[in-house]
Amino acid sequence: MKTIDVVTTATIRPSIINVTYDSFCRKMFSKDYEYRLIINVDPIGDTGFSQDDVLEVAKKYFKNIVFNFPKEPSFAKAVRWAWGATESDYVFHLEDDWLLQMNVDINDFVGVIDRHDHVGYIGLKKNGFVNIVNGKKMIFDWASKSREDSFRALWRISFNPGMYKGRMVRELVPIMVDTLNPESQLSPGWATMMGEPNGKLIDNVVSRYDKIMWEKVSSFVVRDTGREWRKKMGIIRQPDFLNWSSG
Repeated sequence: MKTIDVVTTATIRPSIINVTYDSFCRKMFSKDYEYRLIINVDPIGDTGFSQDDVLEVAKKYFKNIVFNFPKEPSFAKAVRWAWGATESDYVFHLEDDWLLQMNVDINDFVGVIDRHDHVGYIGLKKNGFVNIVNGKKMIFDWASKSREDSFRALWRISFNPGMYKGRMVRELVPIMVDTLNPESQLSPGWATMMGEPNGKLIDNVVSRYDKIMWEKVSSFVVRDTGREWRKKMGIIRQPDFLNWSSG
């Protein structure tokens, strides 16, 4: 049976992550596969709870867990540690504050990764996101020809919930840096623009792979549940969201 590595970068929010795992385990993570959870829990979040409390929630949904409890919060370090711990050909990146709103067949994702060596990322559409360039939705020629037109082309990698080709993830880990937002680093030309010497190396890896979005349905598939919590707790994002901080 194939194994899917599920990667989570989390803060101390047991109730939030419980909703996330409950929705994805019920509506997407089918019994056709085994799942290995790789979770980093940064030491910031709900007062009165600990990193161990988050791990206990994770144990309700996953049997095979690799975890990291850093002493200082760092989004970039969390992503690099978690991606670096992956082993599977299939890496599902799932941060702790997403709600899956409908049933999704994970076989669609595994099948595309298996059939198309050049596909590196398949994302799920979130509320408020429309993938339009010059007034038209993009689609790759290969997807149209193979009648996989439920997948639309993306110009960049997003940290919406989605599946990555494991090889691409592990190519990126050694050249990504801890001093820049990890999601932004993967945008074409961004790291170079910020003066990062590894920028061209990152662009070279990302540009070799197609980035697509699953659009089998017209409605939004996932919803960001963390915004209200951040406002309530006074948690803010530093410029380019490198680290969490109390505001």
